[in-house]
Amino acid sequence: MESAQHILHHILLHEYHATQTGMQISDNHIRLDVKCDKDLTKLAKEELEEKVNLVIKQNIPVNKKIYPRDEVPKGIDISKIPDTVKEVRIVSIGDFDVQPCGNAHIDNTSEIGKYSITEIKRKGSSTYRIEGIVTDK
Repeated sequence: MESAQHILHHILLHEYHATQTGMQISDNHIRLDVKCDKDLTKLAKEELEEKVNLVIKQNIPVNKKIYPRDEVPKGIDISKIPDTVKEVRIVSIGDFDVQPCGNAHIDNTSEIGKYSITEIKRKGSSTYRIEGIVTDK
């Protein structure tokens, strides 16, 4: 679920300029809250699902590596990680997405299954909630 959330977040950030404001993940449910100037409720759910699933189908290796804080590679934003954290775990989905994360991840996107959006709703003037599930292939 966490790896699927990273893929969704990356697409929302880079294609729609949406920034994450919150998230919740359970065994088969992903809730992602984002701020975006574009009205995401007008976005076709199927279009976003297809973008996520195209990445999943690429069978991309998911690597996890722990770095001392002062050795995190340049270009990786660790500004939201408290200064008290001295070792930072970086998760990379091939060259597609690289970010700090301490949550559980699979080893390859082929393990994710099929991502489906259950709802996109407005939570504020420019805040949206995207809820989705991952099912077996």
